[in-house]
Amino acid sequence: MTVDRRRARRRLAALAGVLTGLLFVLLGPAAPASAHAALVGSDPAADTIVPDAPNRVTLTFSESVQLLDGKIQVLAPDGSRADQGEPQGGGNTVTIPLRSGGGRGTYLVSYRVISADSHPVGGSLTFSVGAAS
Repeated sequence: MTVDRRRARRRLAALAGVLTGLLFVLLGPAAPASAHAALVGSDPAADTIVPDAPNRVTLTFSESVQLLDGKIQVLAPDGSRADQGEPQGGGNTVTIPLRSGGGRGTYLVSYRVISADSHPVGGSLTFSVGAAS
């Protein structure tokens, strides 16, 4: 390789570095990717034992979510459905009404919702009434 070609490549590399720096100054760093909704809390809280059966379960997400028909349910310790009626959503909160007179033991809450960035998000949690089963 000739000396002129080496110099030309060095200049080209230096120019690329300068242009990259200039773009960074003009445009700023890349924005972080939008994150999907995440479950940030529930009532009753996950993995807790409550003394009496609640009349509802509330899920709180990190951003607004949309409900999907039939994708949110609560199972009682005997495997039967403990939820009653349709879950209600508003912003980042989902409320699931429960049947009255729920028994003692561990309940399973499962959910699938659509996050604000249109991606499906799902998960589950448990809580117990009286004692874990």
